[in-house]
Parts: sequence; structure tokens; C-alpha cells
Amino acid sequence: MAVPLEAVIACILIAAIFWINVKATLLIMRDGVSERSQRLMQLGLVWALPMIGATLVFAVHRPPEKHPGRYREPPDPGDDFSFPRFSGRRSGSDSDDE
Repeated sequence: MAVPLEAVIACILIAAIFWINVKATLLIMRDGVSERSQRLMQLGLVWALPMIGATLVFAVHRPPEKHPGRYREPPDPGDDFSFPRFSGRRSGSDSDDE
């Protein structure tokens, strides 16, 4: 008796969704910042809308980015033409000729 390919694919897909929901559930339960009611709402979202809820949980509960511990280098302005060449006052006639 051969198992249809569609049944195998469906079982793999259901198992993957279940595994992602379990991972999201563990992430929610380990969150020490959220209140109990907030965690319950997130759990309801994960299990009511499996892929959408788990994706939102993974997006919200990301680990913080590590700071390198130093400041960024200032950008090199290079040839910045936005500043005027002459900072002095310019007039219509040259004052050196007088």
C-alpha cells in the first residue's frame, strides 16, 4: 500500500508549522518583560493564526543587536561642493583695483 505524495507533503507541512508554533510558544513563555495577559494574547495569536502569529512573535522578540563598543567613523566629505568657495563678502567690483 503506497502513501500518496500529497499526504506526505501535507504531513511535512503540518509538522513544520507545529514545530514553528512550539518554538514561538517557548519564546513567549520565556519572555520576562511581558505581562501574563499579554503573553496569553500572543499565545492565542500564535495558535489561532499559525504562520502569521509565529512570524509576528519572532519579529517582536528578536535578540538585541550587539553594539561594537566604539563610535562610528565620521563620513569622509570628499569633494563636497555644497559649501561656498569664498566665505568672505563679495561685491560687484574688485576693491583691489581702486
